[in-house]
Amino acid sequence: MKKHLFAFALIVCSGLVQANHIPTCLDLNLYQMEVGQSCLTEKDGAFTRVKVTEELEAWKDEQGLLWSDWMGKANHYVAMDECALLGMHLPSKSEYKLAVEHGLKQIDFDFYKRPFWGTEIHDGGSMAHVHHSSIRGQYGFRRGHFSYRCVK
Repeated sequence: MKKHLFAFALIVCSGLVQANHIPTCLDLNLYQMEVGQSCLTEKDGAFTRVKVTEELEAWKDEQGLLWSDWMGKANHYVAMDECALLGMHLPSKSEYKLAVEHGLKQIDFDFYKRPFWGTEIHDGGSMAHVHHSSIRGQYGFRRGHFSYRCVK
């Protein structure tokens, strides 16, 4: 019995057995991740693939927020309505900033390649458009058809 315990302790200490090992997001093909699979970003944020509806998958962050995959392009009103139909909403600036701090851009490459809608409305009543570039964060107010994702 002592020999078996010693051998087990040696295996565990040598790193051959890793309980609850979560691979880094860089080690995986994120486009082929299955529902229930998780990965860690370079910022130590854990994201897990989840199913929102039969057709829609999303990333669940450590705060429990679900970030849908790219939903398409639409005007602000259509984007808000489409998210509401899923029981979700457009991301707020604070939700987005917190998710980025945990590595959202590493698991969703499109988030920093193209402008996308957010929830904020400009004081003058114009529609809010949140834009984040890969070089620097920019938040501005615009009208038009832009990409959107939903959050819950």
